[in-house]
Amino acid sequence: MADDAVVVRQQLNPEGSVTVGQCAVLSVDVLAKDAWAKLATLPQVEVGGAIVFEPPSQSTRLNESIRGDSYTGQRYEWWIYPQQTGQIRVPAIKLNVSQTVFGSAPSPEPVLEVTQPLSIEVRLPSKEATGISVVTPDLEAKQSWSGESKQWRVGDGVIRTIERDIDDAPALILPPIDFVAPPGVQLFVKQPLTNNRFNRGSLSGSRTDAVTYVFESAGTIDLPAIEIRWWDSETSRVRKEMLEGITAEVLPALDRAIEQKPQESPSLTRRSVSWLVGGGLTSLILLVLIWHFAGRLGAWIRRVRRDLAESESMNFHRFQRAARGTDSRAILRALTAWSDQVQKESETPQVTTLFRRFGEETGLQELDRLTRCIDANVSFDASKLVRHVRELRKRLRRTQRLEESTKRADRGATLPPLHS
Repeated sequence: MADDAVVVRQQLNPEGSVTVGQCAVLSVDVLAKDAWAKLATLPQVEVGGAIVFEPPSQSTRLNESIRGDSYTGQRYEWWIYPQQTGQIRVPAIKLNVSQTVFGSAPSPEPVLEVTQPLSIEVRLPSKEATGISVVTPDLEAKQSWSGESKQWRVGDGVIRTIERDIDDAPALILPPIDFVAPPGVQLFVKQPLTNNRFNRGSLSGSRTDAVTYVFESAGTIDLPAIEIRWWDSETSRVRKEMLEGITAEVLPALDRAIEQKPQESPSLTRRSVSWLVGGGLTSLILLVLIWHFAGRLGAWIRRVRRDLAESESMNFHRFQRAARGTDSRAILRALTAWSDQVQKESETPQVTTLFRRFGEETGLQELDRLTRCIDANVSFDASKLVRHVRELRKRLRRTQRLEESTKRADRGATLPPLHS
């Protein structure tokens, strides 16, 4: 109401109905009478069935006259991108509104306000858009392969990198690439890299996905093509781009010719011939054994190296090393890699899930501060975050040891079968 000391307004644009992937802007205005109102902390808005993006700039100042009284405040926005059809619900948001009084008068205590829940009706833009959640006027996709060779050996790997650039949308609405492993190939998917760019009010995003194909058997192997689909908001039609695959000729791990046994010399004595034949047979056996086991040994060594590189301790070491710097994206990338490794049994590993289960509220606050630094393209001091993750890791290890000891006790408590 106009005579209230604090006024809160909310608006959804567009109202009522949007299409899958279309941006719906939720704006919330906070104003104070004869004072300047702002949010003490920016709340995190979560909408089921949608991706929510917080623009880094929340500095829209408001100055209005309501029934003759002066109100000043600020506008905040959340950009909502629905990912499914039907009705999705925007929950009520708790707002901690602080007020700054102009002049010498003391500022009042912060006021707790709660917005009203809203709903959005989401539909498909067209039947042919079924399964598409990316809406943009322009999307560019390109790929690259490591090396120029089309011939490899068992145990070798080739890296495929796909970069997508999108206009009028953040990078987080770009879904992960569905990499498929053909027979005889093992996949190692890397953590994606994302970046958002703001220029005079316009937004664009990019996402880079990479995978390593490791060849486990010899032969001709087709690494499949990948189709990128999106809804073109300017032409109102589905657009596609095909990223071609390659055909790899994979040779055995070791392709070494076995030396022939030397011919006998007529001038050699019978004993010399016996020694020569015995030595030749021994060398032949050694060559056969080397040829038989070298490929397996090399593949085993490569597997051990890969396992070590992807181990929990190595990923945690990479996180601590990244945290010594101030590159917010590198810190989050390393933290996510470690989180995915310790939650490898989970179908949907999330850093926030790990923090909520084994961490404290301060850790979630530091994680939120890290993501805000990424959105604002500024540096990040990770000292508090590192201390929190170290404590979280200790609790995680204690829980894992307790679960393992419980499993051993359960196995030991099982009675042996009775014999008549």
